[in-house]
Formats: sequence, structure tokens, C-alpha cells
Amino acid sequence: MHRHIVYVFLDQFYVKTALELTPNLANRPVAVVRDKVVIDANDLARRLGIVAGTASARAKVLGGGELHLVPWNGDVYVTAQENWLSIAAKHSGLIEPNESHDAWIDLTGHPDPVYVAHHCIARIQKATHLALRHGSGTSKWMSRLSASIDGSQYTPLQANELAELSTECLLPISSQSRERLTFLGYKRIGDMRRIPLRTLQEQFGEEGVRIHLAVRGSLRDFVQPGYPPQIASECRLFADRVESMPEIEHVFRDMARCLGERLEGAQMIGREIELEITFESNKIRRVARKFSRPVACFRTAFVAMQLLFGEEFPEAIIGVRVILPKLEKFASYQPAIEQRFNTIDRAPKLLGALDHARTTVGEQAVIRGEDVSIPRRKRLLGEWQRANGWF
Repeated sequence: MHRHIVYVFLDQFYVKTALELTPNLANRPVAVVRDKVVIDANDLARRLGIVAGTASARAKVLGGGELHLVPWNGDVYVTAQENWLSIAAKHSGLIEPNESHDAWIDLTGHPDPVYVAHHCIARIQKATHLALRHGSGTSKWMSRLSASIDGSQYTPLQANELAELSTECLLPISSQSRERLTFLGYKRIGDMRRIPLRTLQEQFGEEGVRIHLAVRGSLRDFVQPGYPPQIASECRLFADRVESMPEIEHVFRDMARCLGERLEGAQMIGREIELEITFESNKIRRVARKFSRPVACFRTAFVAMQLLFGEEFPEAIIGVRVILPKLEKFASYQPAIEQRFNTIDRAPKLLGALDHARTTVGEQAVIRGEDVSIPRRKRLLGEWQRANGWF
């Protein structure tokens, strides 16, 4: 399955936040400085030639006495970052922040990721009043490259589109290796596809494998869950509405598979689950429940969503979101071997006692559970309840 990853970059994020705290500077050139380098500047400062990457000493010369430099303070931007990431979280359960102003959003599970990308970008832009640069790709580095090339791409950058790009665009490779490849005459990414893997390994060591995969667009560089912390969530938005139980069950199954993989991979469990259904009339139904048995895999997540949804289907659905808050670390263990042997040793004694009781009070006085005939429907229901713990 090809992934659909969107990279979002908020331009002037830092300087806008700084000006909100000090509005008296609104009519002056302002730049935010980190480690003696400008990381952001407002329009007035940019007109003076002060841009991201300008040394603070150089910025002072360009700005004269009008320029105001704001020292970067990470704590100041936490709330502003939270505000825009919370909007992204309504469209994806898999978000990896990079810095306060940018992040990767994985939209792979949606039926129409391009539609959701349009919706997500528009909402972030409306809430922040900032210019956004964004790009899409099948990996993190390709989505970031897409944003740097165009800045407004919703469809993923494809591997065959890399061939004509400059070697400098090969972002997963170190700058030293890119310079060396350019010096050797490989000025385009497509030129490097002719180099055998063995030659790349001999010349670049372990990075040779990365070069080999990256130039073909097959380097695995996927989004890692980073926001919200200690929460697992999945959501689906539909360009075409969902109108039947089989359709919604198919959606639940897909969401449960994604949640199960994430929980098992991180060895986390959740005992609380929230389900949010958005109907065509924009009415939202929220249901929450705490279970005695934890949600820890595909099966338990799927059953939990079915139970929360119920059997009512009042109108067509345009969005579904499931949240597992307050995740806990799950410690797996293996039962002691001695305990298993002790159970086996007790079996002959139990069978002997059973035979003695039957001889004394009659053959039908004591019946083993496996000999009792139970209707198939009750057996299936009992197995389902024991396996999942939903009562």
C-alpha cells in the first residue's frame, strides 16, 4: 500500500506569535533569532533583506536602528503549536511534529486522501491566518521535497518525477555525499540510478544503500506517532457519504487494523475509548466507554467500536473518529513452565475422582463440561465474550 504523507510548513509562525505577545512592534521590522541565526522575519524585515538563515550580526547591519530582534524561547510557542496540531489531529491519527512550525501528517487510511488534505490545509490556514507551504509524497522526505519545489501540492510526488531533479534535492543523503556525487558528474537524481549498488557501497559505505533506495523513491521514511502524546486515534473523512451498516463496519475494520498495529508495535493498551460520528447534517454524536478488558489489538478495537456505535443508523455519515486516551504500557509475560506441568500432573487425580463419583451416585450425577450439549448460538456468544471481555 502506497502511503500518502503531507508535510506542512507554517510561514512566519514564530514572528506572528512574538508580535501577538508584543503588539507595539507591529509597525517595525522584527526577526526571531535562535543560536545567533534568524529563523523567522516579518514582511518589513524581509524587505530589508533579512530572511531565515541570516546571521544575527548581519541582520543588525541590514536593519539599522529599526530592527527588533526577538530571542527564540521554545516555551512561548507551545500553545500556538498545540492549536494548529489539534486541527491536524481531527484529520489524522498519525502526526509527527518536526519543529513548532512544521509537521508530517499521514493520511493513508482515508478513502480519498487528496480530499482530506484540501480540507485539513484549509482549516489550518483559516485558524492561523498564516501562509502555508505544503507538499505530498509516499515518504517524509519526498513530501518535504514536494513542499520545497512547489509549496501547494496535494497529490503525492511520484518516484518517476525524481529523475530530472538536481542531486541537491536528495534530502535523505548527507550534504557531503551530495556534493561528492555532483563533483563526480551525477548532477541529476536520475543519473545515479545507473550506479550499481556494490559501487555505491564501496564508495559511500552504509550510506550507499540509502542512496540506492532514495534515487528510486523506495527509501522507507514513514511518519512516527508523536502527537497527541499518550493517545492513539484514527479518523476517516468521506467525500462520498456512508449510508449502510456493511460500509461502516468496513470502515471500523480498517481503523481497528491501524490502531491494533500501532498499539502492538508500541506495546500500549487503552481501557477507555471514545467514538465521534459526524453525520451529513453536521450533527456530531460522541460516545465514550471504559472497558474492564483493555483494547490492545485489532480484534478488541473492532469489537469496541461496534459496541459503541450500536445498531442505530439515523442518517448518512461523513466522518468517523476514534480516540484511545490515557494509554498504558503493556508488560507481556509467559506463564511459568512449572505451573503448566503441575496442571498436567493433577489431571489423572481429577479423572479418578470423577469415576469414583459416577460409580457411587450414578452415571449422570456428574457430567464433564465438554460433554454438555450447548446450542451453537450460545457457544459462539460465550466464546466471543470470553475472548473480548465485552459484557
